[in-house]
Amino acid sequence: MGNKSNKIIRKENWLRGSVYVVLCDYASFFNLKFMIEIFVETIGWIASFLIVGAFALNSFGNIASSSKIYQFANLLGGIFFIINTIYHKAYPSAFVNIVWVIIAISALLKLRKS
Repeated sequence: MGNKSNKIIRKENWLRGSVYVVLCDYASFFNLKFMIEIFVETIGWIASFLIVGAFALNSFGNIASSSKIYQFANLLGGIFFIINTIYHKAYPSAFVNIVWVIIAISALLKLRKS
């Protein structure tokens, strides 16, 4: 008798432990998913500030479009937007930003040669 109840107690403890592990796994999964969403949204906002900021500074004559700072802001902003738009499955916007990054890289390489 004592042996049978001992097996039942072990099963209950095993079950309780398994449920706890599964719940912790789900909690960490959702926490990770939440953290990824926050990261993606944050870099999306940073991208917005970089690209709009560079455009505004250029439009008001504070930096030239041929400056490394202007092109680097466009490059970094474009990369961040690519991550953001692919995460949100906005593929046409991702394509535009891939082209944006290629243009920025080309401009930076041209500036480096001259």
